[in-house]
Amino acid sequence: MTAVLERVLGVRAEESRIVGLFFAFFMGIGAFYTLGITVGDTLFLSSLSPLEVPRVVPWVYVGIALANVASVIVFDAVQTRVARKVAIVGTQLVLAVSVVVARQLVDAHASSIFLALVIWLETCALLSITLFFSFAGDYFSPRDGRRLYGVLAGGMSLGTVLGGIAVNALVRFVQAADLL
Repeated sequence: MTAVLERVLGVRAEESRIVGLFFAFFMGIGAFYTLGITVGDTLFLSSLSPLEVPRVVPWVYVGIALANVASVIVFDAVQTRVARKVAIVGTQLVLAVSVVVARQLVDAHASSIFLALVIWLETCALLSITLFFSFAGDYFSPRDGRRLYGVLAGGMSLGTVLGGIAVNALVRFVQAADLL
């Protein structure tokens, strides 16, 4: 198997473990992105009347931009105070807990909660992708990155497909909000 990975994908035997871990990490981000964004968009759009959509949707993009800038500023402040691995893993845990908390707020059925949720889910996904490549840069040289980032990005592609399959399968048994 190692010989196949090296010959076909350019993954050397001594780096196969770390490449596999990063592949799985990016696969998780892809699955979260697909599940989260599907749920967030569904809840948000279903909370609006057709007449409200053109007025409110542009604010989603403004909110995503502002939330991403704010989240990067907060992450930068955190990473200066704790070890880098702790900052990255801790951020992923905080994002996961925030989504669980957001799920509890969904039951309030306020349209502002759905707007905040769709913005926050997109922010979680984009911050996770940013942190992934930042973290990968700690482990791979620029030369290794050119050789391996295509393989690692395949993790997100696979996660996106698996997330889509999961949405399709799970939505038959649970409500959209419960997918969070």
